[in-house]
Amino acid sequence: MAKTCNFRGFLDEALRDSYILGLNDENPQKRLLGEDDSLSPEKAFKLAVGMETAKLNYRSGAERQFCKHGISGREMLHVW
Repeated sequence: MAKTCNFRGFLDEALRDSYILGLNDENPQKRLLGEDDSLSPEKAFKLAVGMETAKLNYRSGAERQFCKHGISGREMLHVW
């Protein structure tokens, strides 16, 4: 339906905003909402994936450090 309607450039903006507002993590959501209006849906997706990947890599590295020092997963939850 979106392709057959005449949105006159509004479609990309609506898709981008819908994607950003649908994110479960408010940190990337705030970051992306702070971008200017030229942010495309594709760029928003790439930035969100990059932020999520960085967060997972950080947690994975921190988990390895905690395990190396004998801190359990349950104890780690209190750190985050």
